[in-house]
Amino acid sequence: MNFFNSSKTFGGLVTGFLNFIMTLVGITFFAGLSNTLPMTLPLDFGGGIFSALIGVVLSFVIIFKLYQIMRNKYKIPIFARITLKNTVIVVMIFCVLAIFTNVVGNFITVAPSANQVRLNAMLGHVARTQLWIDLFTIVVIAPIIEETFLRGLMFSYLAKFHLTIQMLIPTLIFTLLHMPTNLFDFLNYFFMGASFMIVRVWTGTLQYSIAMHMSWNFMASLPLLATII
Repeated sequence: MNFFNSSKTFGGLVTGFLNFIMTLVGITFFAGLSNTLPMTLPLDFGGGIFSALIGVVLSFVIIFKLYQIMRNKYKIPIFARITLKNTVIVVMIFCVLAIFTNVVGNFITVAPSANQVRLNAMLGHVARTQLWIDLFTIVVIAPIIEETFLRGLMFSYLAKFHLTIQMLIPTLIFTLLHMPTNLFDFLNYFFMGASFMIVRVWTGTLQYSIAMHMSWNFMASLPLLATII
């Protein structure tokens, strides 16, 4: 069976390829648009806490719909019995990721990534109460949405391809969504995305990659947490 379309005509192949690209673009667009809604809505609409809370509600609506799609259409396993073996694997991969980031970062001095600059701009002009919402967004909402969109829906959509392609495309898109501005940023986010993807493939469920992603974002958010406690 053809990768893009059951039709073997040239027109069928072109149509199938365009549908394939548009689906990837659509998943990427909605992933990028929705993963920080509680932080971006106040900036876009000049609001404050109320806009941020609306963003939280919308984020959970999106998460619920994603859960329904994954469960009903793609049969993606999200939750399963937690095992010691999988937990140990996740901890080991998390440690390797932390070592890579710190060791490489100590040898290379670079400017903050575009993603970090954007986050700093968002966090630098908000009230203390909203900072708690932003912290919740970074640690809880963004990991769930990014994992379900990229390592859930997109990974399943690419199931017709070889596993290497299935893992590589969502990892590259994850990297580009974080807007790296130099080689170190690119490698850093790529290795991060690859680590989450390996956890997802190894364990066969999303719960471990979501938990690891949340843990990583929490660790990265400790400076922010220190400013609001």
